Amino acid sequence: MELLPKSDKEFNSKDYWDSFFRNRHSKAFEWYGEYVDLKQLFAKYLQNSDKILEIGCGNSELSGELYDAGFQNITSVDFSDLVIDEMAKKNQHRTGMKFAVMNMLDMSPLAAGSFTAVLDKGALDALYSNDAAEADVGRMFNEIDRVLAVGGKYVCISLCQQHIIRKLLQRFCPGYKIWIQKFETLAGSELPPFFLVFQKLAAGSSGADIQLSLDGKSFSSLSASAALEQIRELQSYSTMKKTLGSIRSGVITDLKIYDPNPKDKSLAGVPRYVLTVVDQKKRQATLNGICACFIVPQGREHEWLFANPEGQLQLADTAGYARLIIASLGRGHTFVDLQTVQDELSPTVLELAPNADKPKKDKIPFLSTDAGIGTRTVVGEATSALSGRLVVEEVPDSEAAGRRLRRLVFSSNPNLIQSEARLARKQQPSAAAKRGGKSGKAATASDAAVGASASESAEIDFGYLAFEHQQVMVASLAFVADLFVPPESEPDYAALEAELTAPARPAGSAPGKKAAKKQAAAAVAAAASSAPVSASATS
Repeated sequence: MELLPKSDKEFNSKDYWDSFFRNRHSKAFEWYGEYVDLKQLFAKYLQNSDKILEIGCGNSELSGELYDAGFQNITSVDFSDLVIDEMAKKNQHRTGMKFAVMNMLDMSPLAAGSFTAVLDKGALDALYSNDAAEADVGRMFNEIDRVLAVGGKYVCISLCQQHIIRKLLQRFCPGYKIWIQKFETLAGSELPPFFLVFQKLAAGSSGADIQLSLDGKSFSSLSASAALEQIRELQSYSTMKKTLGSIRSGVITDLKIYDPNPKDKSLAGVPRYVLTVVDQKKRQATLNGICACFIVPQGREHEWLFANPEGQLQLADTAGYARLIIASLGRGHTFVDLQTVQDELSPTVLELAPNADKPKKDKIPFLSTDAGIGTRTVVGEATSALSGRLVVEEVPDSEAAGRRLRRLVFSSNPNLIQSEARLARKQQPSAAAKRGGKSGKAATASDAAVGASASESAEIDFGYLAFEHQQVMVASLAFVADLFVPPESEPDYAALEAELTAPARPAGSAPGKKAAKKQAAAAVAAAASSAPVSASATS
């Protein structure tokens, strides 16, 4: 028996649903789980006294089970008269239940503000199965908003595909308080279902507070963009886990892990860890093991070995593991030490280990360089309307002991260094010398103490070029040295004026020597101005 639609547009067709329910022969069809999967959530967010409107009810047994659980003021609507007749007969012994043939896009027979809860179990997902339905989704949301009383709740059970959750948050944020919770079903599902609650606030309230609960982790006071990102990552992870049982040679997969309650609330949408799973197939005899985790020191995550797919494969090959999980530490977050990082990552690393390594999962090794987790100090940050959040940070220079690198990084592209300068320590005169340099008198103990604490300050190493294009630009100056006037000589202003006021040359003729130099200098200046700003210039 064929119950699936021929195209996604049929999900919006009354004829399709009439045929669907007719072929089901009164057998209930449940979207995204049974009542037993949801009863605790209903008890948490709804009251027995609520006046509930169930939209797009179909032949689900949910309303009857809610009624039996004490929610006895329920009205269920659907645009299929066939299913409404069926449901009214099936529930006639539940005298407080009401059923009506009604399209959820136009519920004008229902008074404004007449319900304290609107229940949608899969109705939105069925309606918004294609882009052509976007206008209908807007009408549906407007009707829900109209019939809900202030303080009432719209409860939506959905798979939260990206176009759906984005549309929900666009419509109900601000103006509603929002809770989003992932839940598990006994039957399991390909994608995790979500239980969403939107509580209507009084006019003028911002209601931008989003609470998110995922796999036992609770995130509070999230922005809409941060909630979207975390839901997307969870969905990607759920899909990815189904494919990680075996080693897939050359496959690289990324995963982001968030801190549910960062001390700095601005980091709620910034990943605490970024994990890259790198697989390679090698002969068993050449392997050190099946799976390991490599922790990248802070400040080095942008390097080719850790950020480029070819470099990541080379790192996995050098480490000698069939699966290497490369862990980068998120910018702005605080990390105590290597052991703390290992403890935080262990549960996820165990989940990501292939089936072949399950007997040894408790012994998966963590690898790193001699620098351990490294150090990173944020010395400044700002937000640009054009580029978003930007950070100025300092990290140790791995190529020059005792020196540090100061970098400008945009959060939108965290592995790309926009500008970089090397900092050195500049020795300042001691306190005694500053008082006039008392000749023949040794510095006192207090002088020495002042010198130790305040005699050093950072200065820029102007001989350091961070990027290859800067080295090429500087080297090219040797070829145009004759274009620049020596400091000790004065330009011939009369000759320059004569050159500028001379009659135009015939087309195709060669420029004069001075004009040629001016044109070359202008070209070099134009090339320099169009290239990325040098480290020393921005610092």
